[in-house]
Amino acid sequence: MVFRSSTYSVLLLSASEKFNTATRQLLPAGEFWPVTELRSVSEARQRLVGSPFDIVIINSPLPDDPGTGLAAEICESSDAAVLLMVRSELYGDVYEKLLPSGVVTLSRPTSLQLMSQTLRGLCAMRERLRGVRRSQPSVDSKIEEIRLVNRAKWLLIEKRGLSEDEAHHLILKNAMERRISKKAAAEEMIAGLGE
Repeated sequence: MVFRSSTYSVLLLSASEKFNTATRQLLPAGEFWPVTELRSVSEARQRLVGSPFDIVIINSPLPDDPGTGLAAEICESSDAAVLLMVRSELYGDVYEKLLPSGVVTLSRPTSLQLMSQTLRGLCAMRERLRGVRRSQPSVDSKIEEIRLVNRAKWLLIEKRGLSEDEAHHLILKNAMERRISKKAAAEEMIAGLGE
């Protein structure tokens, strides 16, 4: 068996051995590893504290909870792609309730083909979330730079009587002349102005 450079870790949360057996067939180890099987929401909550997963599959209901709240919590607090399987008569209500959280919902019974296609969609969703996470530090850094430059500008306006354009130009000029970032130039000006 050939392993891909990256695999998707899976939490399979279901009390039905029949469902687990069918789902395991759709999770080849070359693409999905490790696959952790749990049978209750309480077990899942404990495991999720220290172990993030790429994909979470919840076959609702579970012995101790329907699992809908857990599905929403996972989507809101992690980068995991979540699939919730529900009885067909509950599908419409559950779908409407969980859509804003980003939970993918399927009704049971379903075909193995649809389940397989949905798993591929979850993999695509997970890759997109990974990309967003990789870009997040640069966005945070840029926001911090803008905040510091604005703070330095307003200090220059307040303490030196410069206009906003003059203050901005002074920060840029200082950064270019000293070959430092705008953020570093702003930090130095803030420190030099006594803040």
